[in-house]
Amino acid sequence: MTYLDFGATKAQRFLYRIASLDRFVEALSSGENVLVSPSKWEDPFDGYILNAYGVLPGGAMVAFRLRNNYFGQCWSLHRETDLMWRAYSPQKDGVKLRVRADKLHDSLDSNQRGSGNGQTFLGYVSYKRKPAFDETLRRGCDFGTPSESQARALLVKRYGFRSEREVRLIAYAEHHSATGLFRYPVKWNDLLDQAVLDPRMSYTEARKAKQRIRAAGYAGLVIRSGLYKKPPPLKFGVDLNGTPSDE
Repeated sequence: MTYLDFGATKAQRFLYRIASLDRFVEALSSGENVLVSPSKWEDPFDGYILNAYGVLPGGAMVAFRLRNNYFGQCWSLHRETDLMWRAYSPQKDGVKLRVRADKLHDSLDSNQRGSGNGQTFLGYVSYKRKPAFDETLRRGCDFGTPSESQARALLVKRYGFRSEREVRLIAYAEHHSATGLFRYPVKWNDLLDQAVLDPRMSYTEARKAKQRIRAAGYAGLVIRSGLYKKPPPLKFGVDLNGTPSDE
């Protein structure tokens, strides 16, 4: 197991991820967490180093088999932002999951150790301006055997993505999924700290969403975000001319 750029206490901090209600209910029903191939991420530079070709002394180019064995899942250090809900819950049906970093890491690591053919990494994403990012691409990584070097290649993004504040759960698994997915069993009631419903849901929608989540087996805290909750009327003293007074 490996934490990349984590301090001793930071492994106990909370991480956040927004999934659609349907996706969350599906995960609860299956009892699985799902990581995906970096090729499925939207940023074309995600996993770019792992997709490089090696050039042998004679000039022949070879592709590295290991690229097919890495899978990842993106989480954020942001507790809650308007941008998060709008980006990851476009249908206003999202559920924000909160998990402690070390529990997330250990849920995957115990599975990997049990199978005996994988590695687990949890690391902070580093956001680099163009010169530093280009230099990272030029350096590449070690393709000889599965290693931390390859996992770190999935933890570098361009500076324009810095608002995401990502932390990535990464698995190296000795198989290639034709679907580009890596599934492993989890006990969601033990793993998650809470589930927060999209603040743009109506109270009726939120109630129905909570019923679906309970029916799928989640017994933890389920609340509706108060980000857009209307505040009570603002009151302050004024005199008869409408001027604020101290009384």
